[in-house]
Amino acid sequence: MITGLTLDYETADRITTLNLTDCRKTLREQLEKFNSGAYVHPDDVVYNTRLVLAMDVVLSYFGVTE
Repeated sequence: MITGLTLDYETADRITTLNLTDCRKTLREQLEKFNSGAYVHPDDVVYNTRLVLAMDVVLSYFGVTE
Protein backbone atom coordinates (compact mmCIF):
# COMPACT_ATOMS: atom_id res chain seq x y z
CA MET A 1 0.00 0.00 0.00
CA ILE A 2 1.40 3.35 -1.05
CA THR A 3 0.88 6.21 1.36
CA GLY A 4 2.04 9.78 1.34
CA LEU A 5 2.20 10.19 -2.43
CA THR A 6 2.68 13.84 -3.28
CA LEU A 7 2.21 15.37 -6.72
CA ASP A 8 2.77 18.92 -7.82
CA TYR A 9 -0.29 20.78 -9.11
CA GLU A 10 0.79 20.60 -12.75
CA THR A 11 1.07 16.82 -12.63
CA ALA A 12 -2.23 16.44 -10.80
CA ASP A 13 -3.96 18.72 -13.31
CA ARG A 14 -2.47 16.78 -16.23
CA ILE A 15 -3.65 13.45 -14.79
CA THR A 16 -7.12 14.93 -14.26
CA THR A 17 -7.38 16.28 -17.81
CA LEU A 18 -6.11 13.05 -19.36
CA ASN A 19 -8.68 10.98 -17.43
CA LEU A 20 -11.55 13.35 -18.25
CA THR A 21 -10.54 13.58 -21.92
CA ASP A 22 -10.40 9.79 -22.22
CA CYS A 23 -13.76 9.34 -20.50
CA ARG A 24 -15.37 12.04 -22.67
CA LYS A 25 -14.01 10.34 -25.80
CA THR A 26 -15.52 7.00 -24.74
CA LEU A 27 -18.90 8.59 -23.99
CA ARG A 28 -18.91 10.39 -27.33
CA GLU A 29 -18.14 7.13 -29.13
CA GLN A 30 -21.09 5.46 -27.37
CA LEU A 31 -23.37 8.33 -28.36
CA GLU A 32 -22.16 8.13 -31.97
CA LYS A 33 -22.98 4.40 -32.00
CA PHE A 34 -26.44 5.23 -30.66
CA ASN A 35 -26.90 7.81 -33.41
CA SER A 36 -25.88 5.13 -35.92
CA GLY A 37 -28.62 2.80 -34.72
CA ALA A 38 -26.96 0.80 -31.94
CA TYR A 39 -28.98 0.16 -28.81
CA VAL A 40 -28.12 2.28 -25.79
CA HIS A 41 -30.47 2.51 -22.84
CA PRO A 42 -32.47 5.74 -23.15
CA ASP A 43 -31.50 6.89 -19.64
CA ASP A 44 -27.83 6.44 -20.57
CA VAL A 45 -28.24 8.60 -23.66
CA VAL A 46 -29.64 11.48 -21.61
CA TYR A 47 -27.14 11.08 -18.78
CA ASN A 48 -24.11 10.66 -21.06
CA THR A 49 -25.09 13.67 -23.14
CA ARG A 50 -25.27 15.82 -20.00
CA LEU A 51 -22.04 14.32 -18.69
CA VAL A 52 -20.16 15.16 -21.89
CA LEU A 53 -21.38 18.76 -21.68
CA ALA A 54 -20.29 18.97 -18.04
CA MET A 55 -16.88 17.53 -18.90
CA ASP A 56 -16.53 20.16 -21.61
CA VAL A 57 -17.04 22.86 -18.97
CA VAL A 58 -14.55 21.33 -16.54
CA LEU A 59 -11.96 20.70 -19.25
CA SER A 60 -12.28 24.28 -20.49
CA TYR A 61 -11.42 25.40 -16.95
CA PHE A 62 -8.15 23.48 -17.30
CA GLY A 63 -7.54 25.02 -20.74
CA VAL A 64 -8.44 21.93 -22.79
CA THR A 65 -10.48 23.00 -25.80
CA GLU A 66 -10.75 19.69 -27.66
